[in-house]
Amino acid sequence: MKRRRIRTGRLLLVVLLLALAVGGAGYYLLNTVLPSRTKIMIDPGHDLSQPGYVTDLVNEQEYCLDIAQRVQTKLTADKQFDVYLSYNPEEESAPLTKRIPYFEKVSPDTIVSIHLTMDIDRNYAGTRILCVPPKAKNNKKSVALGKALAGVSDRDCEVQYLNYQEIKPGVYQKVYTALDEEYPEDAETQELLELGYPAVQIELFNISAPDTVEWFLSEEGRESTAEWIAKGIKAYYE
Repeated sequence: MKRRRIRTGRLLLVVLLLALAVGGAGYYLLNTVLPSRTKIMIDPGHDLSQPGYVTDLVNEQEYCLDIAQRVQTKLTADKQFDVYLSYNPEEESAPLTKRIPYFEKVSPDTIVSIHLTMDIDRNYAGTRILCVPPKAKNNKKSVALGKALAGVSDRDCEVQYLNYQEIKPGVYQKVYTALDEEYPEDAETQELLELGYPAVQIELFNISAPDTVEWFLSEEGRESTAEWIAKGIKAYYE
């Protein structure tokens, strides 16, 4: 009877040791051998209550949401990425103040915000990629992401900093600053780019340029744009 208890005790000990070994191996495999998934937050500009620029041809909120969803689909196909939209598209109002808690919950590795621009120069047909300013957290990662996006593009891309300067009390104006220029210390900076994440804001095209608008609104233009953004994000992580 005593020997049987000893054998049973030894058997339980062996089983316990095996379980610990397997569990340890599994933990090691999940945390070292298998790569962790990268979390990407795609932030479509504006919401239903504040749609941004609206013309007879284009609604900024609808267009940016469409591009964001296409990018999400393309990146999700790559098992390296978990891709999130910054708000529920069915929400009437989703200002940045409501999105920030979601950013903090997900804690994304990268945020890409998608917008359009309305430039008074109707001949301007470029794409602006706007990075966090030099003194902001993750500035170097933001610039690297911006350059990765520009590097895989076949379009005219300008990689710059974005700030808002106070031109009179309570009135702010967008200012685009080249990467090699000093960034004004007292500028009011676009909030999303100051959240501390490696973030860029893409202004895809100038809705004041008719020829540009026509191509971007086409199915070919939409697919090409989404493919370019997805490719640029992948290039950043390679």
